[in-house]
Amino acid sequence: MPVVYEDGVIRFREHCAVEEALELAEKLSQEPMPDLDLSDCYAMHTAVFQLIAAARPRIVGWPEQGPLADLLRKAVAAPAAA
Repeated sequence: MPVVYEDGVIRFREHCAVEEALELAEKLSQEPMPDLDLSDCYAMHTAVFQLIAAARPRIVGWPEQGPLADLLRKAVAAPAAA
Protein backbone atom coordinates (compact mmCIF):
# COMPACT_ATOMS: atom_id res chain seq x y z
CA MET A 1 0.00 0.00 0.00
CA PRO A 2 1.71 3.22 -1.13
CA VAL A 3 -0.07 5.56 1.30
CA VAL A 4 -0.73 4.72 4.95
CA TYR A 5 -2.88 6.90 7.19
CA GLU A 6 -2.06 6.66 10.89
CA ASP A 7 -2.17 8.86 13.99
CA GLY A 8 -2.23 12.23 12.25
CA VAL A 9 0.55 11.31 9.82
CA ILE A 10 0.24 10.24 6.20
CA ARG A 11 3.17 8.01 5.21
CA PHE A 12 4.03 7.67 1.52
CA ARG A 13 5.84 4.57 0.31
CA GLU A 14 7.46 3.84 -3.02
CA HIS A 15 5.43 5.16 -5.98
CA CYS A 16 2.15 6.98 -5.25
CA ALA A 17 -0.20 6.63 -8.21
CA VAL A 18 -3.17 8.76 -9.27
CA GLU A 19 -5.50 6.33 -7.47
CA GLU A 20 -4.24 7.77 -4.17
CA ALA A 21 -5.30 11.33 -5.00
CA LEU A 22 -8.99 11.24 -4.00
CA GLU A 23 -8.46 9.87 -0.51
CA LEU A 24 -5.43 12.12 -0.03
CA ALA A 25 -7.56 15.17 -0.95
CA GLU A 26 -10.13 14.16 1.66
CA LYS A 27 -7.47 13.68 4.35
CA LEU A 28 -5.75 16.98 3.58
CA SER A 29 -9.04 18.84 3.98
CA GLN A 30 -9.53 17.61 7.55
CA GLU A 31 -8.81 19.68 10.63
CA PRO A 32 -6.23 19.44 11.91
CA MET A 33 -4.38 18.71 8.67
CA PRO A 34 -2.21 15.61 8.99
CA ASP A 35 1.57 15.74 8.65
CA LEU A 36 3.26 14.00 5.71
CA ASP A 37 6.16 11.56 5.89
CA LEU A 38 7.59 11.21 2.39
CA SER A 39 10.90 9.63 3.39
CA ASP A 40 10.10 6.27 1.72
CA CYS A 41 8.58 7.80 -1.44
CA TYR A 42 10.57 7.76 -4.66
CA ALA A 43 7.90 8.92 -7.15
CA MET A 44 4.39 10.33 -7.23
CA HIS A 45 1.75 11.12 -9.80
CA THR A 46 1.40 14.81 -10.61
CA ALA A 47 -2.13 14.82 -9.15
CA VAL A 48 -0.69 13.79 -5.77
CA PHE A 49 2.09 16.37 -6.11
CA GLN A 50 -0.44 19.11 -6.90
CA LEU A 51 -2.54 18.26 -3.85
CA ILE A 52 0.51 18.56 -1.63
CA ALA A 53 1.53 21.84 -3.27
CA ALA A 54 -1.95 23.31 -2.82
CA ALA A 55 -2.48 22.16 0.77
CA ARG A 56 1.06 22.92 1.99
CA PRO A 57 0.97 20.47 4.88
CA ARG A 58 3.83 20.10 7.34
CA ILE A 59 6.31 17.57 5.97
CA VAL A 60 8.09 15.59 8.68
CA GLY A 61 10.15 13.38 6.34
CA TRP A 62 11.47 14.29 2.91
CA PRO A 63 12.05 11.89 -0.02
CA GLU A 64 15.52 10.46 -0.45
CA GLN A 65 15.47 11.24 -4.19
CA GLY A 66 17.03 14.67 -4.71
CA PRO A 67 14.87 15.96 -7.59
CA LEU A 68 11.57 14.97 -5.97
CA ALA A 69 12.61 16.47 -2.63
CA ASP A 70 13.79 19.67 -4.33
CA LEU A 71 10.54 20.09 -6.26
CA LEU A 72 8.43 19.44 -3.18
CA ARG A 73 10.42 21.89 -1.07
CA LYS A 74 9.83 24.59 -3.69
CA ALA A 75 6.15 23.70 -4.03
CA VAL A 76 5.32 23.92 -0.34
CA ALA A 77 7.41 27.02 0.38
CA ALA A 78 5.45 30.00 1.62
CA PRO A 79 4.50 32.42 -1.17
CA ALA A 80 6.40 35.70 -1.31
CA ALA A 81 4.61 38.68 0.21
CA ALA A 82 3.31 41.22 -2.29
